[in-house]
Amino acid sequence: MKVNMRMSCLRKKFSTFKLPDNMYDYNWEIGTFFLSKEEFKYACRTHAVHSGRALKFLKNDKKRVRVICKGNKGNCEWEAYCAKIQDEETWQQVNITIVGSIRLG
Repeated sequence: MKVNMRMSCLRKKFSTFKLPDNMYDYNWEIGTFFLSKEEFKYACRTHAVHSGRALKFLKNDKKRVRVICKGNKGNCEWEAYCAKIQDEETWQQVNITIVGSIRLG
């Protein structure tokens, strides 16, 4: 019961991901909920295509996904981490690290 109440409070604080028409200007936010791991990976790939960057998934298992930007000619450094919420199918973006001055939205 406490877990459900806690998740209910968290859902009010953080938004659920909705794929925009153009991911180039998407504003990545810590705490965003994704319906599945595949949705998070699709969002990352779509952002990479729209912004002309290459990605590499360093972790991709049942509980976590970690993706890094390989950049446009190697000059982009950011990474995002998404984790599965225990006892749910939902995933949440836990961290995003930006190094240097790149455009993430």
